[in-house]
Amino acid sequence: MKIAVSASGWHPAAAVVPQFGRCAGFVVYDTDDRAYSTVMTASRRRVGAGLRVAHALVNNGVEVVITGNIGPHAFNVLRTAGVRCYLTMNGTVKDCLAAYETGQLKEINAATVPQYAGVVKAGR
Repeated sequence: MKIAVSASGWHPAAAVVPQFGRCAGFVVYDTDDRAYSTVMTASRRRVGAGLRVAHALVNNGVEVVITGNIGPHAFNVLRTAGVRCYLTMNGTVKDCLAAYETGQLKEINAATVPQYAGVVKAGR
């Protein structure tokens, strides 16, 4: 099974971040072969970042996503593909994976932010 964690870097010791579509990328842990990989997500586009990230994760065979703020379109793409989502916690990617494996993370059953929540508005 592949588990993706929204992160500030590309390794298991990277800090987790709550952003879904605007995070630096996802560290993906494959429980079958105990290997780490990454899915890069950085987007400069104003809208649709979360949707593109959701499709990238599904296309990479991810079955579980650990993140914080996820909008309705991205959430629906993941849910439709059978990907389960969990709320992140403070710490590193490795900390989050351990918390997931011991059942300490809360499952996300709906979008946690409104559509376009990650869009940077002019003047900010």
